[in-house]
Amino acid sequence: MHKFCLSFSRFTGALGLIAVVSGMAVGCKSTQSSASSPSLEGSSHWIQSGGANNPHDFKYYASKNYEGVLFYNLENLFDTIDGPNDDTEFLPSGDYQWGSTRYNQKLNNMATVLDSIQNRMGYGLGSALNRPHLTLMGFVELENQSVLDDLFRTWKSMDEAGNKNAVQTGVGVYRTEKKAAFDYTVVHRESPDKRGIDVALAYDSLAWSLIRVDMIPVPIPGNFPTRDIMAAHLIHRGTQDTFLVAVNHWPSRRGGSESAENRAIAARSLRAYCNRPFVPKRIIIMGDFNDDPSDVSLTKELGASGYLDEVAPRALKLSNSEMLFNLSKTYRDSGWIQGSLAYRPFVKGSKELQPVQWNQFDQIIISKQVLSSSMKGHAFIPTMLISELKKTEAMKKLSAQLLAKPVAFGVYSPNWMRQHEDPYMDFPLRTFGGKKFLNGYSDHFPVYLLLNF
Repeated sequence: MHKFCLSFSRFTGALGLIAVVSGMAVGCKSTQSSASSPSLEGSSHWIQSGGANNPHDFKYYASKNYEGVLFYNLENLFDTIDGPNDDTEFLPSGDYQWGSTRYNQKLNNMATVLDSIQNRMGYGLGSALNRPHLTLMGFVELENQSVLDDLFRTWKSMDEAGNKNAVQTGVGVYRTEKKAAFDYTVVHRESPDKRGIDVALAYDSLAWSLIRVDMIPVPIPGNFPTRDIMAAHLIHRGTQDTFLVAVNHWPSRRGGSESAENRAIAARSLRAYCNRPFVPKRIIIMGDFNDDPSDVSLTKELGASGYLDEVAPRALKLSNSEMLFNLSKTYRDSGWIQGSLAYRPFVKGSKELQPVQWNQFDQIIISKQVLSSSMKGHAFIPTMLISELKKTEAMKKLSAQLLAKPVAFGVYSPNWMRQHEDPYMDFPLRTFGGKKFLNGYSDHFPVYLLLNF
């Protein structure tokens, strides 16, 4: 346990502008033998990209008091050391020949993504403590704490000059040597998953203070071990509001339609935790849910809607409803995002190439208490979606509030993070295609949310 955690318990009850998901992508080919260095200008698939006056571009937020929330599936970030978990494939002698060279390339690639997002947000502009930057980051598919420590040490944006001189100032805490703009604290717990892939959270300790961490088990029938859900309670230092931040990696779709119940169990476990009286009502849920925003596990079992008039009856006043707002669903239903992960279906006996399918498994979901401006809320819906909401009188009143403070939510998917060759054109450029080393990033694109504090 980190010294930053004041309490830890294992809960035993029954819990801008493009967004992307991963998990089901099939083996891929690419002529790119290595990940290219990103260009921060003109390289991304920005919707309505238009510079500093456009609220749908990161540049809009560069001089504003916004903080970034990120979720990223790191796709098998394993070290090279044989551990007690089933990591045979990711050893120097394993199927993927996972030695120090490939491991360090993977770290550099993932750090490049984080560095790029940070720079797009305006890192380096304005005063050190007021400039927009990532203050909450959820990660999944990492083997242990040490690989995340290695990733943060590699992250170039820890030093504005890009000199890779970040230093570890405490257990899991990282500070730039040059300007000490912000510190990151890493929160990690070992998972019961057989492969040992875990969930973790990193937060800027100048913006947030950690007060509690619970691990919510997902009791799949047959005692099949899977990832716990991390439930971190944090206080925002600026507003003094307490938040629940839940990081999820729900059971996979292996087993077809029968696996849906496993994800329903995960949803019910998380929902039950959220309903406990000691849990903060300002909630940010992020993760790879292995389901789309419209699937039953998220809509019915978790209670996450993409429509404001369901989440916020009577103009966001308190009610008996505990509906959550799924930003991923809102954007996807409106057609503003394609997805965070792609695959081509396999049809037994057919030699024809099937059409590409996109999923939005990577999602960020918030409670109405985070959404509501009347309750010292922090997240606002982009103006481009207002016209698509149902126009009751309450919604008209709400729309006027939302028009004042748009927020960017999306999938980060610049060209250099994509494949550039058929039949996997525009897929996320992943680490391996089959057993071939592609030296990419992940089979998922990261998703982000900017919060206004």
